[in-house]
Amino acid sequence: MKALDCREGSEGLSRRTFLKFAGVAAAGLGLSGCASSQTGSLANLAAVRVKVSPSTDPLVARTFAILKERMEQRCAVKVVRDRNRAQIILTDDDDLPAEAFRIDDLGTAVRVAGGSSRGLLYGAGKFLRTSRYDRTFQASAWRGVSRPHGSLRGLYFASHFHN
Repeated sequence: MKALDCREGSEGLSRRTFLKFAGVAAAGLGLSGCASSQTGSLANLAAVRVKVSPSTDPLVARTFAILKERMEQRCAVKVVRDRNRAQIILTDDDDLPAEAFRIDDLGTAVRVAGGSSRGLLYGAGKFLRTSRYDRTFQASAWRGVSRPHGSLRGLYFASHFHN
C-alpha cells in the first residue's frame, strides 16, 4: 500500500497551499461589500442621501464629513447631500439642552437633531455606533433622547493601582 504524502511536490495539494487558497476564497466571498441593487428603504442602498441644516458653524460641516467618511469606509455606499429626498436629516433643535441629541423618524427618514452643534456631533456618533455595516447598511434602530446628566465633563486618570 502506498502512503499518502502531504508535502509540497507530492501528488495532492499541501495543507499550507490549501489553507492559503481557502483563506483567499473565504475572504473574497465573505467580505464582498455592502452595496446592493435594491432601493427604497435605508437598508440595501448604493447611495445614502443626507440633508444637513444650513449653519455657519464649522462643526456642523465637520459632523457631515465624519458621517460621510465613516459610512463610506465601513460600507460600500456613497453618501451624498440631497435637500429633497433625504434619508438622514442632520439638524438642530432649540428645544433640547445644549449638548443633548435626539434620534427619531421623520416620515421615512431618520432625523438626528442636536441642541447645539456639539449635540449634533454626539448624535451622529451614536447613530454611527449603533448602525450595522455587514453586507448592507442598516440604519440604527435606536430612537430616543440623550442628554448629559450634569454640566461638568471630566476624565479621571487612575494612576494609583496598588493602594
